[in-house]
Amino acid sequence: MKPEDLSTTFESLHPLENKFLLAFDRSDTLTAKDIMDLSGLDESRLDMTAGWTTSKNLVIEAGESVTTFVSLTETGADYRGKGNPRDPYHRQPARREAVHGQGHPSVLGPRSFRGQLGGRCAEGKERRPDRAGRRA
Repeated sequence: MKPEDLSTTFESLHPLENKFLLAFDRSDTLTAKDIMDLSGLDESRLDMTAGWTTSKNLVIEAGESVTTFVSLTETGADYRGKGNPRDPYHRQPARREAVHGQGHPSVLGPRSFRGQLGGRCAEGKERRPDRAGRRA
């Protein structure tokens, strides 16, 4: 780059680009975390500024290492402990309680409610409850 072009480039830098480039005062190669710590830029501004300075050929990506860690929240840990209610292999044993000669509705499978929620009658027509909750 010619010195005239270089001075024009430096004069046209955005204030965020100045902060970004000043972070390289101590080293020619920095991690994103180092740049954020030294420049005070947050992650979104860092990504934006890195794109700008890369397009102006002021920096180049020297390498990339991506390490993602995830952990369960309290709700996730509770879900893991109880198992997936939709997965029969992880379901805990159901308790059966007698209610009018049948098992308790909360422990019966989804097919047990077919008669209560609609389902189909023998002719293949859909049965829907009327306003009073009776089958038509």
